[in-house]
Amino acid sequence: QRCARSAWRQHAGVTAMDELARRQAALSDSLASAANSWKERQGVRPAELRSLTEAVSDTEAAVRGARASAVRAAAAVPWGEVLGSSRLEPATGSAAADAPGAERLRGRVVGLYFTASWCGPCRRFTPKLVQLYEAAARASPPDGLELVLVSWDEIGDERREYARQAGMRWLGLPPSREG
Repeated sequence: QRCARSAWRQHAGVTAMDELARRQAALSDSLASAANSWKERQGVRPAELRSLTEAVSDTEAAVRGARASAVRAAAAVPWGEVLGSSRLEPATGSAAADAPGAERLRGRVVGLYFTASWCGPCRRFTPKLVQLYEAAARASPPDGLELVLVSWDEIGDERREYARQAGMRWLGLPPSREG
């Protein structure tokens, strides 16, 4: 439930989110119709199955559209200006020998990883990203890929524990609230 209300949706834009909501409602209606048919006849009519299949396909397309819209909006953000002279820290919260700042990112390929400890899909994806990051670190020059954790955890300890458990060895924006 909490992930469904995540702020990423604000970047998708009103049109994409309205389309997604419309398609989700149509899918819900098709599911309800199929469930009622099943209760009444212990089966679903072919027309209902076609409607349900179409509603699923349309909803999946709307999800892809909303995600693409959010990515376009995020890509348009001048992240260099946003980060500016922000102080970065290791995502796990461990002490940094070189006290990194945004200048450490200059000349590197930078990925911003928006995640949260309470997000189930994020927790399933994070191990894959850790593997990719480790492989890239072994294969590329020292000034290659850098990731920056942008956590939606409201409390710093939650973010740091999640980063430690997941093995995130990259930088992160400091939490908005300690504790």
